Amino acid sequence: MPKENPKNRIKDLPRIERPRENRIEILIPKTKKQWLNFLVENKAYPCMSPKGKIYFIQIEKQERKREQFLEIIQEAVRVLGIKTKKDCQLLRQKIREELEKRHEYKPAVKKWSKYERPREKLIKYGADKLSNADLLAILLRIGLVKKNVIELAQEILQKYGDSFRKLDTASTEELEQIKGLSVAKVAQIKAALEVSKRLSREKFSSPQKKFKTAQEIVEFCFPYMKDLKKEIFKVLLLDGGNRLLKEVDISIGSLTGTVVHPREIFNPAFKYAIKEQAASIILVHNHPSGNPKPSEKDIKITNRLIQASEIIGVKILDHIIIGENKDNWTSFAEQGLIKG
Repeated sequence: MPKENPKNRIKDLPRIERPRENRIEILIPKTKKQWLNFLVENKAYPCMSPKGKIYFIQIEKQERKREQFLEIIQEAVRVLGIKTKKDCQLLRQKIREELEKRHEYKPAVKKWSKYERPREKLIKYGADKLSNADLLAILLRIGLVKKNVIELAQEILQKYGDSFRKLDTASTEELEQIKGLSVAKVAQIKAALEVSKRLSREKFSSPQKKFKTAQEIVEFCFPYMKDLKKEIFKVLLLDGGNRLLKEVDISIGSLTGTVVHPREIFNPAFKYAIKEQAASIILVHNHPSGNPKPSEKDIKITNRLIQASEIIGVKILDHIIIGENKDNWTSFAEQGLIKG
């Protein structure tokens, strides 16, 4: 068998240059605006390593563009003037805002840069730095197949005017009608809103806390009386030092009116006052219209209660009507409608 001629070895044969497949021509941006648009289109987020190096994370990795992307991306650092972590954070926010404007689909939050995930942002920057959508997304935890949790949170908040206060007024049945809100998620939302109400009351929970002003009464009652569609009449039972003994809901009006008859207030109010050995009481009710101006019926009921209280020996310190917000209320005592 003839020996192989070393000159005919494959490694020595001339190489055939083949065109690189799937190479995509990328038009290199020049201006800041063009670079921002480039980063948005590639869903590329700037980050800084612990050693101070700027790099970019592509949320949607496009392997065919990856090599060309890395070849030119450092030019973006120079043109956009990215130097610090703060610069990276601000640019990431701009990219997210632009993507939201374009209504482009966002991948699952777990695929985001760790600096963009709501929970990680909360731990790193604090809860007060998060948007309403970020906070709600943390409660919801997961989104839908084609709608990540941030988008779901934004959709829910948009329905309620980006207001947790308006969201709080929604019933559990109403919230369950929203696609993506299970019974468990609705319960989580309602529980979080209730925690916020109780937190606002904690400064009044001390056994030594004394009510000194009508404003304090409003702050105590407002979280549970704001935005109600019906008129609620409460009585706060106080001891001799104006410390709260008990809070009692006395009467609930109809959708179109107030309590049906004064006796609905008289009987239970003084029954609880005697039972708890209260030295004094404060009357509180809301006006669903938002206008705290006393009606003739409000004044009449108050006068009759004052007369009854003098016989029983339980002093009425004030009658407060709560309106639209914490600064919108009427105190009968401050208006000179209660003597004593």
